[in-house]
Amino acid sequence: MDATTVLAFLAAVAALIGLALVLRRPTGDGGAALREALSAQLRAAQQGTQGQVELLAHSVAELRAELGRSLGATEQQLATQAGTTHRTLNDLSRQLGGLSEQSQRIGELAKDIGSLQDLLRAPKARGGFGELLLERLLHDALPATAYEV
Repeated sequence: MDATTVLAFLAAVAALIGLALVLRRPTGDGGAALREALSAQLRAAQQGTQGQVELLAHSVAELRAELGRSLGATEQQLATQAGTTHRTLNDLSRQLGGLSEQSQRIGELAKDIGSLQDLLRAPKARGGFGELLLERLLHDALPATAYEV
């Protein structure tokens, strides 16, 4: 039960008590004055209750406005973080794709090295390959007149 409901309930109870007191008294000169006094007290209680209800309503409205502002700021932060996370995940995905390609190339190079190793197992093939490498090295480093093949 919220505060507004409690205050309205208390005002209704006070009105009923006042009405019961007025109805139980015998009619006469003293009864009229008592009724008037009770009516005045009842009006004062109702006005006080109405003021408190208005104050509570104003407080609730302020709290709602603050909550709305807070939720808006939180929503904006979440949207910003979601965008950042999305960009980061896209970058990671792209980098993982690049790593996958590089891993595949390394696997192909390993196969090529294995094939070369198989070719160079025979001593004669190794010697021929070594001579070829030496000839290319000399060709790249020295003029053609400086060496003989």
